[in-house]
Amino acid sequence: MKYYFVPSLFLFGTLFFGYLYISGPSSMTTRLVPHQGKGKGISYDTLERYKKEAQVKLEIQKQRAEIQKSINKPLLDPNFAKQNEFHETVISADVGPAASDTMEESINEPVNLDQQLDAFLAKKQRYEDLEKAQKQLYVKTFIKEAYKMGYEVKVNDKMEITSVKKLR
Repeated sequence: MKYYFVPSLFLFGTLFFGYLYISGPSSMTTRLVPHQGKGKGISYDTLERYKKEAQVKLEIQKQRAEIQKSINKPLLDPNFAKQNEFHETVISADVGPAASDTMEESINEPVNLDQQLDAFLAKKQRYEDLEKAQKQLYVKTFIKEAYKMGYEVKVNDKMEITSVKKLR
């Protein structure tokens, strides 16, 4: 019997620690009791969950404070944000007033480059049509005023004066 005591003790210890290893710490719930001994105890898992919730809430509060601080911080140049809200892009210096008209109507800008070019060309065509209509109106009023003053003025399709006759 002497010979079997040490190996059986070793076997029993191995089995005991194997059981603890397999079952893990989650099966063992430790009861934490308040100092006065009143009320129910709190399990270790519940305490860990409360701790994690508190850490998450603290992190959210820190992030909110950082956001609020960045919103309320004074700008070094208060006009800097206003300058960069909308920027003017000068397409070409020789394009004329059509380019400035297109810059004013930049509320609903197209998305890609093809749409931007199509929109620019359409706006330029509208401006040229408007400019041509204004020239025609100017020429018509010029002819009427000249007629009132006693002159007959003839104009070709290119809106160039071809002849001027004095009326009697």
